[in-house]
Parts: sequence; structure tokens; C-alpha cells
Amino acid sequence: MRTPLTSIIGSLQLINTGMLGDLDKEMSELTTIAERNGQRLLDLINDLLDIDKIESGSSPPIPRRYRSTSWLRESLVLNRAFADRFGVRMALRGDPPALVVYADKKRLIQVMTNLMSNASKFSPEGGLVEVGLERVDNMARVSVEDRGSGIPPEFRSRIFGRFAQADSAATRQKGGTGLGLAICKRLIELMGGRIGFADREGGGTTFFFELPLLNQSAASSE
Repeated sequence: MRTPLTSIIGSLQLINTGMLGDLDKEMSELTTIAERNGQRLLDLINDLLDIDKIESGSSPPIPRRYRSTSWLRESLVLNRAFADRFGVRMALRGDPPALVVYADKKRLIQVMTNLMSNASKFSPEGGLVEVGLERVDNMARVSVEDRGSGIPPEFRSRIFGRFAQADSAATRQKGGTGLGLAICKRLIELMGGRIGFADREGGGTTFFFELPLLNQSAASSE
């Protein structure tokens, strides 16, 4: 399914960029809608394949020792362009401590990308998404805070479920597969941690996850 769909999306992108000639307004709107929905379908297929691999154990996390600040800063760099599309700023809060965790860096960045992209999509234009890191007992807690409208009470109990999406105009407009948070939850649990959310003081939502700490002397150079 993914291979022919990728070809279809590529062809539509060629048409929409004008490389094959100019289109009238009505035709351009139709091909743009087709490209957008083709990309949404491809995202869904990729997420389905990913969660299937995770659940079957065929793609387990490969943990190593990492300083939390390294992959946090990398996540900010990788996701800043996405935030720019929505007119949202991203920032690392304060001077985070150099905590050491035993985790899969690729999967951690995947979790951060899901959380940060959600925060960007549901933040008001000109808003700020803050990423934080702190020590809570023997855990490293990473938080992603937005200043959006918050999570509806009726949706909270199923927010980490598969295909879970709040029924709102904003959700329908922003799109998404409804699998991102389910993938985050499973990945964090496989790395020995936990994930949750809370209302942000002053408005918005804070998503956070916690991972077990290692002794500072066990840190690698990464």
C-alpha cells in the first residue's frame, strides 16, 4: 500500500508545483486536496506499521546511556521548522540538568516529535511551546507545555488510546492519525518509564514522560 501511495503523492506534488503546466483554480484546489489526503493516508499507514512492530516485539528499543540534554536540544532543532508553519515558537526552559538515562535515542526523538508537533498544532498563532527537564526522585521528567485550549474532559480517559481524537473543529482542521500518543505511551513503557498529562497553570496542557535515572558516572559522551 505504501509504495503505490508514495508514487501517487509524488505525482500530485509535481502537478501542484506547476512543473507540468499551470492549472485553473478549480483543478488546483482538487489536486491540492488529493495530495493532502494522500499524505494523511500515508501517515496513517506508517503509524499502523510502526505500532504493529512495537506491539509484536519485532522493533524493540535499543537502549544506550545518554545525557538528556543532548537529545532534548536535537529534538528542538528537528521540530522547529514544523512549529514555524503554525507561527509557534519553541524553547527549552531554563538551564536543564545533565541527567543520564538508559534509553533508545531514536525512539526518544520520535516521542518528542509527536508531543512537540501536537503542541504546535494546537497552540494559538504566536504561542510558545516550552520543553522542560527536571529530576523527580529517581526519574528524569521531560515536559512539553502548550498554551492551547486544553483537553476536553470527556476525552481525557482515552487520550492515549488508538485512533483517539477529540471531536472538535480544531482537531478536524489540524488532522492527525490518532495513533501518535498511543505510540508514545508504548515506547516510553518499553523503556521503563511512564507518560501522562496535566492542565498547565495559566491555560494549555503539559504532557510529560519520566525515565529511570542512571548514575552520572555512567554517562557516555553522546
